[in-house]
Parts: sequence; C-alpha cells; structure tokens
Amino acid sequence: MKKLVISALCVFTMLTACVQAEFENDARALYDLGLIKGTGESFSMEALDLDRNATRAEACMTLLRMLGKEEKANYQANFHPFTDVPEWASACIGWLYENRIVNGASETYFGAEDIATVKQFSAMTLRALGYNESEGDFEYENAAEKAISIGLFDETVGAKYELLRRDMIEIIGKAMKTNIRDSYRTLAEKLCDDGAVNRVLAEELGFVKPFSLSDAFRDVPETLGRVFAKFADGKTTLELEKPAEHYGLRVFYMEKGGVMAEMKTAGGIRFEKGEISYPDATGAGYVKEIYVYGLEKDKEYSFIVIKTTSEGANYMVTDRSAEAERSRV
Repeated sequence: MKKLVISALCVFTMLTACVQAEFENDARALYDLGLIKGTGESFSMEALDLDRNATRAEACMTLLRMLGKEEKANYQANFHPFTDVPEWASACIGWLYENRIVNGASETYFGAEDIATVKQFSAMTLRALGYNESEGDFEYENAAEKAISIGLFDETVGAKYELLRRDMIEIIGKAMKTNIRDSYRTLAEKLCDDGAVNRVLAEELGFVKPFSLSDAFRDVPETLGRVFAKFADGKTTLELEKPAEHYGLRVFYMEKGGVMAEMKTAGGIRFEKGEISYPDATGAGYVKEIYVYGLEKDKEYSFIVIKTTSEGANYMVTDRSAEAERSRV
C-alpha cells in the first residue's frame, strides 16, 4: 500500500510539473509576442504577479492586448459612459465597450478597480472569440461552463469566484489556441493574418502551425485532382491533372509565410483560363491550364483551384484541387 501511495504521489507530482511547465512556456510566449506585460523590464514569472487578484481594468487591458488592439484603441479613443475608469485604461475600455465585449456594472459605473471574476472574464473572452449571448451561444450566468466546454480552462478554475492573474494568463494562452466561433482559424492565426502578431515568431513559439491553403478549405471535397505549378516566360502555369469545367473556377494563392488571397481576372496579380475545350455535346467547356501573372519571380507560393457555384461575389465553394506549390525560381 505504501508503494502504491508513493507511486501515486510521484505521478501527481510529474503531472503538476508538466502543467506548470506548459503554463510557464505559454506565459513567456505571450510576453514575447507582446500580448501580456509584467511589472519589470524583462520577462520573469515573479514580475507577472500571478497570485494577486486581477481588477476589472487589468482584465480589460490584458484582453485588449490579447486581441492585438492596444495601439488601435489608443488611436481611436472610443467614447464610454463610465465615470470611474482611470485614464490609463480609458481608451482600452472604450474600445472594448464600443465592440460589445464588455459592459458596465451600471450605465455610468464600470467597476474598474473592482476584483474581476472568473465568470466576467469568461464572458469577455467568449465574446472576443465570436460567441454572442444575443444569438444564444451562451448565457452570461453560465459563461464559465461554456468556457470550460471549449477548453479555455478546467473545473478547478471554473469553481473559483475571483480571478487571479495566473488564471487570466492561463485563459489567454488557451484562447490563443482555440478556434474562433464557426471557423477553422484559431485566435492566434487570426492575429497573424491581421498583422497584429508576427507569424514567424508565433510559429517558433508554438502558437500557430505553418498555414496551408488546404487548411482553409479542409471541409471542401478534393475532387479536382492535383495541380502542378511552374514558372516560365514571365508567368506561372497551373496545370490541372484532369480538365475542370471552366465556369465558376477561382484561384487562391499564398506567399510562403504570408496570408491567403484570392486572385482576380484583372489587376496586378491576375489569372486567365487556358484554352477552353468542348469534349462532348453537352455544351460544357473545360480547361487544362490556368495562367497566373504578377507574382514575384523569386518567391515561393502555393495555390488551390476552387470550383464554385458562381464567379460573382456571392458563391458557394463546391470542389477544390489539391494544394500546388511553386518553389523559389
């Protein structure tokens, strides 16, 4: 029995050490990305003041930094009706209030220096991830339970009333790796796409995986076969493994380390369809090649060809090709 108890204690200690190591890694990564700040000029766990209760104003500022909107909030200086907000937090709370992420305790009292609660920070973080009470995604009173259900924290944190700074940083670390509502993108990926966070650094720190076009269309059937990309004579040629019906074809591309974009049929970066053939009497036309112009010669790109219901603004993606890559040339 003594051996069993000792073994159980060893396992518990190892698990606790692993959880603490993961927390410290995430905290350092958030600091390096500029999404949290401590009281010192360099990173240390002590400077994060982890075992102190967070005020509502501190929770708001931490959430604003998590969203990469601190600079924008200071520039916009949005109005808010609250009379108890300190000057250092005014722009922050104004931006969050304008974007319906925070509310006051009353019409004019925010409670900026009040201790934040786990329920309050849960609701704020859920809203930042795109969840909306008015659409029935969650109820404010059950915000902590909803946060647990999407993996923002466990029942231990959920059982607390007051929010520790340690809990706040843990929630932010988990939120960065959580998908935005009805999206395959995590919050960290969105911040990278918006330019608020350096993607290369975020990949190095483990907050985002290298992005591929296939990830963006992972729920779309891959029925168009493979695509081969090559560069010659000032243009990139996308050669389709099998002919595709030309109507409704769209082309998406991404520079390595960049963001996804759709190519148009006019402008600087554009595409045109190759020769259209009519193999049978149905009248449907098919193309085997797509020509792309305007991409830089010495950069790496990836491509996906999409079949949609329309070539207009409103369309539904129905089929896609495999992802093609054009290496540096």
